[in-house]
Amino acid sequence: MARRVAALLVALAAPAVLSACGGVDLAKVTYDRTTVPPQPGSGGTGPVPEGQVDVPELAVEKLRTIDTCELLKGEAVTQLGTPEEPRGSRPENCSVTVSDPAGKELHVSVRIGERVYDSRDRATGGLDGLPLWETRQEDACNETVLTDESAKIGISLLVTYADGEPCGAARKALAKIIQRSKSDPPHVQVPDGSLRATDPCSVVPRKLATSMLGQGYKTDATLLYNCTARSQDLDKGQIEVGFGFSYPPLESGESKRVKLTGSVRAIQRYYTPNVESCEIEWEHKKFSGPTARDGETVKVEFSNLGGKGDALDACRKAKQAAKAVLGELPGR
Repeated sequence: MARRVAALLVALAAPAVLSACGGVDLAKVTYDRTTVPPQPGSGGTGPVPEGQVDVPELAVEKLRTIDTCELLKGEAVTQLGTPEEPRGSRPENCSVTVSDPAGKELHVSVRIGERVYDSRDRATGGLDGLPLWETRQEDACNETVLTDESAKIGISLLVTYADGEPCGAARKALAKIIQRSKSDPPHVQVPDGSLRATDPCSVVPRKLATSMLGQGYKTDATLLYNCTARSQDLDKGQIEVGFGFSYPPLESGESKRVKLTGSVRAIQRYYTPNVESCEIEWEHKKFSGPTARDGETVKVEFSNLGGKGDALDACRKAKQAAKAVLGELPGR
C-alpha cells in the first residue's frame, strides 16, 4: 500500500512553494477539481460560507504548536475503521493507514498550515463554517479548508482509498479534525528557545531587509515555518527564512562550512554558479544523530534571479542576512 501511495503522489506532484523536506507534501499534489456537489450522508458539505474567515482558535500562531499526529487519533480516523499508529516526518504533516470494516486499506495524510491560493469563488462548499476546496483524481481525494484568511493558511487532508469513496472519507475525517482543533487542540510542549512557536517573519530584521531590499519590501509567511521578504524592485531580490525539524543541514551542490559567530557554524551552498542564489543553514537546536528528529535548523537564502550577480554575490548577502537573523532567534 505504501509503495502504491508513493507512486501515486509522485505521478501527481507539481511545483509548489518553499517547504521543508520530508513527509507527504500536500502542497505539491494537484488533482482534477470536483464539479458535482457531495451528496448528503456521505460526509457532505454545506454552502460556501460568506464573510471573512477569522477563527482565533485556528489562527496561524495556534497551528504552529499543534501535535499533528494526535489529530489522527480518536474519532477522526476510528469512524473510518481500525487505524495503525500515525507517523509524522515534520511538525505540520502526519499520516496513518486505516483498515475499513471490510479489511480494505485507506491512507490518510493531514497537513496543517497549508497555503491556500484558490479564490473563494472556486470553493466547492463549506465545512464547519469554513470554505472548502475539494479535488480528486481516481482513488485519491484532497480536501482543504481555509482557517486563517489574513495569512491564506488552512488545513488539508489527503485520502487514498482504492476500494471506497475517498472524498466522503476525507470530509468526515477533516470535519472531526477541525472540531477538535477548535475545542480541544492537542498542543506540544514548546521548550525554551525552540522555534516551534516562532513566527519566521518576526526574525527578519527590518533594518537588514530595508538595506537589502528597499523601503517597500513585503513579508509573506508562505507556510507555518517559512517566510519570504520580497523587494518591490525586481533587481533587488528576496530573502527567505525557513525553520526545519527533520534532519541536520546537509552538504550538497557547491557547499562549504562558514562561521557566523564564534560558536555557530553553518553550511553555505549554491547550485548554479552564474545564478544569484545562495543559502546558509545551521543547527539552532542540535540533533542527536543524522536520522534523529530531535533538533531544529534555520535556513536563510538570498536570491535575485533577475539580477546581474552570481552565486558568490548571493552568498555574501545570504551570510550577512543569516548573521542578522541569528541575533533575532529565541534563546539568543
